[in-house]
Amino acid sequence: MNLAGRGGAASDLLTPAIAADLAIQFDGLEGAAAGAAVPDSDAIRVAQLYLGTVQIPASVRHGQAPQHLNSPVRSVWIVTFDGIAMPMVGPSMEPGGSVVVTGVIVDDETGDVLRAFSVSEPAP
Repeated sequence: MNLAGRGGAASDLLTPAIAADLAIQFDGLEGAAAGAAVPDSDAIRVAQLYLGTVQIPASVRHGQAPQHLNSPVRSVWIVTFDGIAMPMVGPSMEPGGSVVVTGVIVDDETGDVLRAFSVSEPAP
């Protein structure tokens, strides 16, 4: 779901290619999250607490991702926020780039944060 309701948001930088670099696969089917024990509203609260923000997320999507790149894949919520800087590095971070989207991956069965990431675009 796109909570911001706007096109061209910074969270759009989480393209399928960048998601693949982060070992994230988004569900393509409507209702794929129906079996989640943790609702998306709880995943949002967990992500906000993890980042220390009350900002409304740019998007909440369901998918699969491992905790670590070589871990088993889990069913997760991917909660993204625009404009929150983190000291973490994602695959598209470049020196001099500006952080434009940060995401938190929340296990949809336990509500635990598996990991977080930041994606940037090069500075002009």
